[in-house]
Amino acid sequence: MDLGAVETLICWENLEWERVTVRNNATDETEVLFLKTLEENLDKINDKETGIEREIIDRITVVEWLVDN
Repeated sequence: MDLGAVETLICWENLEWERVTVRNNATDETEVLFLKTLEENLDKINDKETGIEREIIDRITVVEWLVDN
């Protein structure tokens, strides 16, 4: 979508996915994750292998993000 490859997108109002922007405080890198529920996906936010915790910068439903962008 960011590259303009999508002309028409159809989604439903009650789509439960969220767009979560996280930052790795050790490297100051940011990453965007699309998660069904934040609570079930905390392991994707915090890297268990390295023990690095990432900070949640922004959290918005995908539907809201699509309307805004």
